[in-house]
Amino acid sequence: MNGVMISEKGKLLVIKNRYKFCFHKYLKQGIERWKCANHSCRAYFKIEKLFENECHNHEQYSVSDLKRQELNNKLKRIVKKNMKSKPAEIIHIELSNHNMNTLTSGDIKLIKQNIYRTRSKLKTKV
Repeated sequence: MNGVMISEKGKLLVIKNRYKFCFHKYLKQGIERWKCANHSCRAYFKIEKLFENECHNHEQYSVSDLKRQELNNKLKRIVKKNMKSKPAEIIHIELSNHNMNTLTSGDIKLIKQNIYRTRSKLKTKV
């Protein structure tokens, strides 16, 4: 699975061979360096001359994990904009809009907990 997803903080993540990469920095002559999103991993790739070091020190993410993380990040951004809606309503609307067959009840429970955690962090800032 290759593609792009948005993190919970609104940053761009590149998915390459079921690994997530986040932008690290610009190098000389506008070359972009992307590092693995797993902080303990040293894998990276560069765009322009396409130099790669894909020696990951962790397992690939499963497709279901990537889809769950993408949904989770999207729901957190929605909650930040709309504090009045109930988490169950937000989850139901998003699940009805997208085909998410791979989610388990445990995944839904984790997503709800993350929504409540995000909401509580926002309430303390006000």
